[in-house]
Amino acid sequence: MEGALTARDRVGVQDFVLLDSYTSEISFLDNLRRRFRENLIYTYIGTLLVSVNPYKELDIYTHKKKELYQGVNFFELPPHIYAIADNAYRVMCTEYTNHFILISGESGAGKTEASKKILEFYAKTCQTTEQLQVVRDRLLLSNPVLEAFGNAKTLRNDNSSRFGKYMDIQFSYMGAPVGGHILSYLLEKSRVAHQNHGERNFHIFYQLLEGGEEELLRWLGLDRNPLQYHYLIQVLSPLSVEQAFCARDALAKAIYGRTFTWLVNKINESLANQDSSRKTVIGLLDIYGFEVFDVNRHKLADQKTRKTMCRGDFRLLHYAGEVTYNVVGFLDKNNDLLYRNLKEVATQFKYSLMGLIDILISKVPSYVRCIKPNDAKQPGRFDDMLVRHQVKYLGLMEHLRVRRAGFAYRRKFDAFLKRYKLLCPDTWPNWHGPASEGVERLVKHIGYKQEEYKMGRTKIFIRFPKTLFATEDAYQASKNALELLRKLHTWTLVRKYCKGISAQRKLQMQQKVVASALFKGKKEGYQQSVTKPFSDSRLREQDINPKAFQLIRHERLQYGVPVIKYNRNGFKPRPRQLLLMQTKAYIVEEDKIKQQIEYATLKGVSVSNLSDRVFVIHVPCENNNQKGDVILQCDYVFETVTKLCTMASKQNSFKIVQGSLKFMIQPGKEGIVDFTLGHESQVFKGKNGHLMVVRISVSVIGTEGFD
Repeated sequence: MEGALTARDRVGVQDFVLLDSYTSEISFLDNLRRRFRENLIYTYIGTLLVSVNPYKELDIYTHKKKELYQGVNFFELPPHIYAIADNAYRVMCTEYTNHFILISGESGAGKTEASKKILEFYAKTCQTTEQLQVVRDRLLLSNPVLEAFGNAKTLRNDNSSRFGKYMDIQFSYMGAPVGGHILSYLLEKSRVAHQNHGERNFHIFYQLLEGGEEELLRWLGLDRNPLQYHYLIQVLSPLSVEQAFCARDALAKAIYGRTFTWLVNKINESLANQDSSRKTVIGLLDIYGFEVFDVNRHKLADQKTRKTMCRGDFRLLHYAGEVTYNVVGFLDKNNDLLYRNLKEVATQFKYSLMGLIDILISKVPSYVRCIKPNDAKQPGRFDDMLVRHQVKYLGLMEHLRVRRAGFAYRRKFDAFLKRYKLLCPDTWPNWHGPASEGVERLVKHIGYKQEEYKMGRTKIFIRFPKTLFATEDAYQASKNALELLRKLHTWTLVRKYCKGISAQRKLQMQQKVVASALFKGKKEGYQQSVTKPFSDSRLREQDINPKAFQLIRHERLQYGVPVIKYNRNGFKPRPRQLLLMQTKAYIVEEDKIKQQIEYATLKGVSVSNLSDRVFVIHVPCENNNQKGDVILQCDYVFETVTKLCTMASKQNSFKIVQGSLKFMIQPGKEGIVDFTLGHESQVFKGKNGHLMVVRISVSVIGTEGFD
């Protein structure tokens, strides 16, 4: 965390607690704005996370990021939703306590996405088995199902949750996710029958019409055009027309409400864990997104909090600000005629929410406050008035004042000493005593005044941000000077080392660099070959038949190696020698030159991505006087191919193939080599006429046999 302090003038501070003017709303907004413009959407207030919706994709949720935040001290890395998730998980595992993460904010502020990111983090970082993977998949897949039936497009949000959701993720004593349970509340059933202008019904209706197969739609009697469906059918009833419409709407809402409840129950059945052993849980509470409409008709008002505006209107002072409501048709729209007692429905809501509160009270909380930067859902746009309003009703300034009532910064002794020890001669480069004594010695050398800090049992507490900033600035200055000295020292050592390298050793290193560029991360077995030095040659001149050598003695032998050559017709293996001279390569059989390949006309070299030792040299094959490509097997394939590509300057014509490769048998005729894994290494002609190269995986054969 301290590493980001050097850029604080440009990107602000990662923790609002470190603001000098922590009581200033202007400073708070300025810090939030700076970070937002740098795509830094997360900021802490102590352990509370403030999240600003960027309205665009950011590359901050990769698998590497998940691994980075796993098991790391909360303040060690920049603020992130993964840090909140990991901290709750680690404390749950070490203290065996239940936790919940409360995610709040306006509709469109990013609450649903935050909840999904936390689930994805647990799915990727917690231990797993094949059985546990099923639980993980069900936890993740429950989200899109519930979103389809419970979310809708509103004026403020294209994917607004129109129900409240609390999900418990159950963990075993080993910390593995083993089950879950979902509690839903306050489903906006009225949306089934009525939507404001510019809004839509629940997603599932449109998804069914758009994505359903023709046979399914015919079976259900549905038309793909969503405009065909309106509540316009006359109901024959002893009720008035208006009452009949209300009855129809009530029936539709009741059916949808019960369908949603059935769906949640089915998901809970699939997530249920039958093991009776004690489990700990982490709950995720996604609070119903608050919406402000041109006309609001779906809230109840208490006499004490209601201000009468004009006939039929009243204004309610919410935590999110003042909202005006109209009572016209209020009872009819909210009264479910299947349950004629409205008080009974309200009581049901009341007990449902009281039950949720009881669940939360029994757990340790973590908080995520989500903020929408503008109403237009535009990336890069920061509306000061809108954000200020949310900062106010989310209570962020009050939370900051509470955090700053004591000390602005706290850090464990060992972490503080590890970072700042170079500022004191007594603690640099190593302090051998207790960390607390080292910190005490360090801060006295720096010149901390008594009122600026306190020493706890395991942590140092710094009262003022300016004290920390001064320490960090001094650290950066010393670090830069130290880095300059280190580079100078390294350069001196490298220069001394390079001067002592022999010509032979230099050539060896150059060839290893070429091999790395050709094979690293592309062919099995390469990593095991790295530490083994290349040989100047696997053949001496006396190993070559004198008659054959007499024919090529006008050129100097650069490298020779025994190989197995597979005939292009029939693929019979023949022992041969591959000799790399200055301008040509020769295939030699005892006293005969079987084939010569000029480097200048060589078309390329191919190998497979497996650990086999087969490689193919591609040569021009334009007329009957020229032989086809050469298929060779060699115990030193990395060494041989590297030397061949280097001498022929064909690094750019080298290919690593997967599965199979084609080669020229003769002009106009191609052959195929298939590369596969098997229980036994072998090379043979397959029934399909291809050359089959079967190799055992590196994990099975170990490191033997690699050059």
